[in-house]
Amino acid sequence: MELSKSEKDKLFIERLELMNEYIVHKYQMETLVKSGCLHLAKARYIARRPNYISTLQLPTSDTTKDIKALYHVTSIQEEDCPNEDEEIDKENDTNKENLPPSKGKSDKEEPISKTSSFELIKHEKELKENNPLKWFGVLVSQSLKSGQTDFQKCIELSIHIANLQLKLQRLDSKLG
Repeated sequence: MELSKSEKDKLFIERLELMNEYIVHKYQMETLVKSGCLHLAKARYIARRPNYISTLQLPTSDTTKDIKALYHVTSIQEEDCPNEDEEIDKENDTNKENLPPSKGKSDKEEPISKTSSFELIKHEKELKENNPLKWFGVLVSQSLKSGQTDFQKCIELSIHIANLQLKLQRLDSKLG
C-alpha cells in the first residue's frame, strides 16, 4: 500500500516527535540512575557506624528469606483491532507450518512485534511486607530512601521507554 505525501509527512513528524520524547526520557533515566547511585553512596558515607549494614543482613541463597519482586512487567497485545501486520503474520504462519519446529524457543514466547505495549504492575502488598529498607534498621537515612525512590522511578521510566521503542518500530514498519 502506497502512502500519499501528506500521510508520509505526518508519519515522519510523528516519528520525530517520538524520537525526541525517547531521547528526553533516556536522559531523564540516566539522570535518575546517577542520582540514585549518589544517594546510595551518600547513605553509605553517612552511616560510618560499623553495625549499620553488613553482608549478613542482606539476603543470600543460603538464607531462608524469600525475595519477592515488587514490580512485574506484562506485555499487552491489541487483539481488538486487526491491522496490516496481523495479515502479514497470518501469511507467514501458513508458510511456517511447512517448516520443522525450531529448537530452543518455546511456543509461549510472544514476539515483540505482536506486542502493543508493556505494563508495569506494582505490588503494594509486597512493598509493605518486604520493603528492602527494613534490612537497614528502623531509622533509615533520607539518602537511602531517596535512592530507592530514584531507582523505582527508573523502572517506571524504562517501561515508558520500551513502549516508545515499540511505537517507533511500528512507525518504521508503516514507512518501510
